[in-house]
Amino acid sequence: HSYLMKIEVAGAGAGKTSRMASRILSIDIPDGKIVYCIAFTNAAAENIRNKLIEQNGLLPDNVKVSTIHSFLYTEFIRPYYHLLYGSRYTKISTIKLPPQPQFRRKKLSELDSIHVLHQTAIPEKAKWVVYKKSNDNAQIKAMRAKVIAMFAAYCYKIIIDEAQDIDKNIRDILLALNRANVDVELSGDPKQDIKGYGCFRELINMHPSGVSYNNECHRSPQLHLQLSNRLVQKNEQQVADANNNVGSIEVLFETDLN
Repeated sequence: HSYLMKIEVAGAGAGKTSRMASRILSIDIPDGKIVYCIAFTNAAAENIRNKLIEQNGLLPDNVKVSTIHSFLYTEFIRPYYHLLYGSRYTKISTIKLPPQPQFRRKKLSELDSIHVLHQTAIPEKAKWVVYKKSNDNAQIKAMRAKVIAMFAAYCYKIIIDEAQDIDKNIRDILLALNRANVDVELSGDPKQDIKGYGCFRELINMHPSGVSYNNECHRSPQLHLQLSNRLVQKNEQQVADANNNVGSIEVLFETDLN
């Protein structure tokens, strides 16, 4: 069996991060197990870390807060990539890559040849470790099964904030871990999927019985929400705090602007 993926859909201003910190602190984590709390930016990871410290006084030893790239590199690529694919990375690069695909690929393979991993390549390489690479042989598949079993033995739960930023590689990694009985919880707002990956919406549709909707909004007055609620699915419409009914809306047409 695999765990049902738990997914919280909550709009902007719903207090997701504070609630996530309370949720993490309420988990009774068995000895020797770790809860991974993952965000997509350093700032978001720092925010969760601060909320945990604010609510608990310190960061619990068995809770690891990190960015998705740091998590994938530390848990899968650094310890296991060389066991499956023979090459070991010695460092990570964050240099700016050329925008044209062919030059970008050339630069990535140049870095690869000197055992340097570019940050943007981390999700794909981690996917090869955890999920699959097109031409894997039986030996690689057997090694992968061992790697996942080792990780599942100490990972109690993975909790992801801002899950609308999940792309195809990360989606495949999470599904593979979930199939291996790793407990995965996601929290995010598909309406804020500004890169248009569509993967969070896909996961919501795949696990309907695991989805809950938080309709609170502590950020905007009801007047504004009445407008935005007309543009969103019924179950994602938001409600303002009872006393927050002030506010004004001004409409400007493009033709009015200088």
